[in-house]
Amino acid sequence: MNDECFRNDLRKRVNSSRWFHTVLLLSGTIFLPIVNGILINMYTAGTYQGSGYVLLVSVGIQLAVSVILIIHERQIREPSVILMDAEDKCRDLLKIKHELTRRDEAYRMVRSAFDALNKQVCDMLGSPMPFSDGLSPIVEKFTASIWTVLGCTSNRYTIEAYFEDYIIDENTLYKLADHPLVFFASPTVQPQQAVELRKQHPAILNWHAGVGRDSNEIKNLPATFFPEGKRDSALYFNRYAVVTIPTQCQSGRLGLLVLTAEQEESFSTNVLDTLEFLATIISSYHNKYSECLLRHQEHMELQQLRQQRQHNMTLARPQMHPSRPGMNKGTNPINGSTTSGANQEKEGEKASPIQLTIEKATYGFETVRQDVTEAVKKHVKNEHLSFIVTNDNLGGDPCPNKRKELSVTYSVGNMRETKVVKERDRIELP
Repeated sequence: MNDECFRNDLRKRVNSSRWFHTVLLLSGTIFLPIVNGILINMYTAGTYQGSGYVLLVSVGIQLAVSVILIIHERQIREPSVILMDAEDKCRDLLKIKHELTRRDEAYRMVRSAFDALNKQVCDMLGSPMPFSDGLSPIVEKFTASIWTVLGCTSNRYTIEAYFEDYIIDENTLYKLADHPLVFFASPTVQPQQAVELRKQHPAILNWHAGVGRDSNEIKNLPATFFPEGKRDSALYFNRYAVVTIPTQCQSGRLGLLVLTAEQEESFSTNVLDTLEFLATIISSYHNKYSECLLRHQEHMELQQLRQQRQHNMTLARPQMHPSRPGMNKGTNPINGSTTSGANQEKEGEKASPIQLTIEKATYGFETVRQDVTEAVKKHVKNEHLSFIVTNDNLGGDPCPNKRKELSVTYSVGNMRETKVVKERDRIELP
């Protein structure tokens, strides 16, 4: 504390000395020479009838100022001034060193986050885990260095990720205004405290404002966080930062990533850029997770179809009656005629399927729709249509941030119908 007081006193002394030096320099080099020039001009022109003492006094003042400047120039170079300048330089160097350390830690965090992403993708193959369980090891790489990377100086912080209500089908425990909470990390705050804020939560404020990224302090929004002139007791943060979690093709929004902290100090200067990078990693994981989930679902459905087909073929085979003579080669129990094994297989096969015709297919949300007839026809195989309704399978997203539906008008024989299936569900025709 005494060292800090000494530094402050020394700084005031140095600053006042420099101001005094500046005033003397301006007086001796600009103002007094101008005055002397005016007086000399008046004396030589004969317009001033007084004595020359005024000019002598002015010249004397200028000489005195010059002498003081010479003496003061030596004073401002004394060790205390040099020490003050050295300390300022040292502080600047420490700030630069701290920023380099922070960036180095950020690079390490980026590398470890990508390693965690790759590991989670590999672990998903075969049997995908719940989305939140797979996301946690990735985001925790950021929380391990949150003080250095994001500039959190308080132990009371949160990192929260919310998705749009139509993105995740899982039944999450916590929701913020119908937006599922897919990730939450904090050493001191519980998820229940976050979702109970509702309209005061930074994510809801961002959703209503439609701002892509924002960093603010609660004192700048008194109407929201100080409704009766006092801070709301439910608040668990003093400042926050919010960024958008983009879709993989940057055409829409999966949700929002929120950082909060109970601290007066600002976050790191590039906190929003760092959070946007983390949001991109979350988006990449969601894309891989969705692909893995679709593959797993298709694999399970294919297995079920194979089992059902084997079951149907078993039921379609003619029964053998070895107790009756002449029937061991596939004798017909009605007329006693025999059939070969090849003929028996043919009899067990189903009749050729009736032709499936896709007449019209549209994909979109409410009135915003696009024609996807040709895209749907590509999925017809052996007069059967079966695929998951996704943007990739239908050639694009006609209405971002909305859960769309596919409407297919088709005919099978003399029957003509229209079937509507929601996005991410499977369509089966006929």
